[in-house]
Amino acid sequence: MQSEHGTAPTKEHFSCLVDLLARDGNLDEADKFISEMKLEPDVVVWKTLLYVIP
Repeated sequence: MQSEHGTAPTKEHFSCLVDLLARDGNLDEADKFISEMKLEPDVVVWKTLLYVIP
């Protein structure tokens, strides 16, 4: 993203991706993504994941 658009991803970008993965039913992939994020996951990222789980 940074090399193509000149913008470094923020926690908001990561939260959005977690939301998309979780809503699509890819909970394991969303959890794996969180554990491999370059930034330390905060409460918003975890809340995003938990909000989607029925």
